[in-house]
Amino acid sequence: ENRYRHKDGSWRVLSWKSVPQPGGLMYAVARDVTEEMRVSNALRASEAYNRSIVESSPDSLKLLSLDARLVHMTPVGCRLWEVDDFSSLENTDWISLWKGGDQAMAQRAVEAARTGGRGRFQGKCPTLKGSPRWWDVAVTPILDAAGQPEKLLAVARDITEQKVRDEALRESELRLRSILDNLVPFVGEMSPDGVLTEVNCTVLKISGRPRAELIGKRLEEISLFSHSPAVQTQLRADIEVVALDCAINDP
Repeated sequence: ENRYRHKDGSWRVLSWKSVPQPGGLMYAVARDVTEEMRVSNALRASEAYNRSIVESSPDSLKLLSLDARLVHMTPVGCRLWEVDDFSSLENTDWISLWKGGDQAMAQRAVEAARTGGRGRFQGKCPTLKGSPRWWDVAVTPILDAAGQPEKLLAVARDITEQKVRDEALRESELRLRSILDNLVPFVGEMSPDGVLTEVNCTVLKISGRPRAELIGKRLEEISLFSHSPAVQTQLRADIEVVALDCAINDP
């Protein structure tokens, strides 16, 4: 292939084929491949641009075959999964990396993507070096020219820190609940208009009612106070005073 300047001043790329002829002659045919070269270069540039976008993602991106085997993992993905050499994982069944109920969710996500849909789940899967990790995973199809799933893309976001915070909060709430339930006095939480949103076990024992029957009622309406209209009136007045004071002092 070589370039020639056209009479209009532009450059053209010609691809040559030659066939030897008797008498030491050579029969040569040139084909103008300028447009093919332009399209090919544009395609390579587009692919390089798309790859740069994919590989700059902070998430772990994995290319899977339709039967969920690992084809490619981005450098960021390798780092997040603590994979030193992707060849050690290449062609591995991605679903097999998940365990228990998480494996079942991964299987369903792959099946959804394989039929043109989108699979999503959160699960726990250790890195290749055994570090515990929680992931928010989305699996989507990559379509061919006919619009049919050709490969699958699995995007996993590391949510380990979020899960640790959520678990710490849950444990803190359980400890607080245990403390409140073991207090002798009546302890409850209510909205500014006096509707109960939480109560401790003391109230349940005294009233003989389950928690579900008390939550959502106004404080003065529960059986502890319903016997005395005077007490109910006083409670309503006290709640209004407290609610007004909170509204005034709320920045």
